[in-house]
Amino acid sequence: MTPHLFLLKKKSRNYSFRECFRLLNLVNQICTTKSETLMNRPSKKGLTERELEVMHSFWELGEVTAAEARDDLAERGIDIAYVTVANLVRILVEKQYLKAINSARPFRYMAIRSFGDVSGSLIGDLIKRVFHGSREQLLLQVLGGRRRLSAKERALLEQVLKEKS
Repeated sequence: MTPHLFLLKKKSRNYSFRECFRLLNLVNQICTTKSETLMNRPSKKGLTERELEVMHSFWELGEVTAAEARDDLAERGIDIAYVTVANLVRILVEKQYLKAINSARPFRYMAIRSFGDVSGSLIGDLIKRVFHGSREQLLLQVLGGRRRLSAKERALLEQVLKEKS
């Protein structure tokens, strides 16, 4: 039995918060791999809201520097400090959404993953997590809302349905 299961199954004694914290730290020290620890957060491969905003700049502008991406964000009314944008760019490179395309400063970056790829992944995740994999439930939620479809939206929907038939 792993130490984790032992702690979870040990219900005969009420441990105080401090005792639980010490026990979890002890278990984490005993565990040999990082994935076995209880207190570490899992690595996040998805995009945060801020990272997605930065990605939009790269999708729209192509190859740009962090400063140019920051200027684009400012033009769209999203006021983020340059240092924050540079840090977000670094994180996006680590997550393999962006890549540097030169080796001299100022570094220029380009999107590795396309808008279609990322948006499709986000929508797929939404369908899986919220609608338990049911695309029909998503469509009912989107189309069955209180707001009526505009003529433009209706025409686009009809065009898509004709193409898919």
